[in-house]
Amino acid sequence: IVGYGGIVTTSDFVSWAQPVTGYSFTGITSGSGLAVAVGSWTIRTSSDGLSWTSQALPAASSGENAHLAAVGHGRSGFVAAGSAGALLTSVAGTSWAQATWPTSRYWMSVAHDGVRYCAVGTNGAVASSGDGISWTNRTPPTNYDRSSIIFGGRQFVAVGYGSSVWTSADCATWSQAALPLPSGATWVSISDVVFGGGRYVAVG
Repeated sequence: IVGYGGIVTTSDFVSWAQPVTGYSFTGITSGSGLAVAVGSWTIRTSSDGLSWTSQALPAASSGENAHLAAVGHGRSGFVAAGSAGALLTSVAGTSWAQATWPTSRYWMSVAHDGVRYCAVGTNGAVASSGDGISWTNRTPPTNYDRSSIIFGGRQFVAVGYGSSVWTSADCATWSQAALPLPSGATWVSISDVVFGGGRYVAVG
């Protein structure tokens, strides 16, 4: 579990350990036997959740690596995404390269469908990549911020600000579905979404 202040781990939700302190983390994923956590100017990796290794970030222009918001895993390895257009890639999680976008992009989340990576962010930013290195801009339904994306049920689902969710089978062509509003509300902001048991669950 990651958050502001470090990383905590448990095997039974009774006894807890905090192997990393003093750093803020905003994203974590696992793949190829490795857990990868990202946050403010740091990437940490672990094979057991207890011992964590700090990984060197590639040289970048000022501010680019200041914050990494999310990390995902797919067939070409790991992709970490964040502020100032930062998209960092690693096959094994230990050596990182960059594919930089304009600094106006702030990537918030990244997912993989078995074929391609799909990243979403603020101001309607959407991009896709087959290898995590070469990326293509995509046109979203609106310019609203997207805070989270997942792949499940044969489609990508992205949520964020505004009273709708975006869906796409390929990260290229998008549609949107309206969300029900609480009584008296005119809009909602959704922070995260998961998929399981044939059902999507979004919170905000």
